[in-house]
Amino acid sequence: MFVRNPYVRLLSGFLDKACNPHVESWVTLINDDYGGPYKSTPEDFARFVKILMSRFDNGEPINPHFSRLFDHCGLANGMRYDLYLK
Repeated sequence: MFVRNPYVRLLSGFLDKACNPHVESWVTLINDDYGGPYKSTPEDFARFVKILMSRFDNGEPINPHFSRLFDHCGLANGMRYDLYLK
């Protein structure tokens, strides 16, 4: 299993999915679901993280680009991996 630094993954997803004008469909989806519009500023990233964490804390669905990798890899269900790479 390949893993990625969760902070880098979150920032990358934010910049690519919420701020990138070349992927308008994603920007629209993220803006509608996560309180956008957003610019690639530290303040907007902090606002995005607060909204994301509020959704997580309230048990609301999270877009897979921003959810925890732990939720995708099957570890909670007993899945075992021979190697963990980053």
